[in-house]
Amino acid sequence: MVMSEMQEMRRRHDDLEQRFVIHEVEDQQKWDNMLQEMKVTQATVSELVEATRNLRDSTSDLLQIIEAWRSMNGVIKAGTMLGRFVTWLAGFAVVGAFITWFTAK
Repeated sequence: MVMSEMQEMRRRHDDLEQRFVIHEVEDQQKWDNMLQEMKVTQATVSELVEATRNLRDSTSDLLQIIEAWRSMNGVIKAGTMLGRFVTWLAGFAVVGAFITWFTAK
């Protein structure tokens, strides 16, 4: 009976050792996968940071373009108002020329 108990204990020990080795290999694979995923995540975050930096630069350029567009619209409006004013003044010149012509007769 002692021999069979020893054999049973030996078998259980071998089973536990085998399960431990399998568990150790599985854990190592999990850690390797996690490290690989972390490297991929780090690369993705780096790309995202670079894309954000480029977007910020593009947005700055776009804001400058919008500001230039607004300035140009202001110049056009000022030019339009100046044109209307000159037309208004020219109306006085035409009236004055007509009056001069009419009185000179």
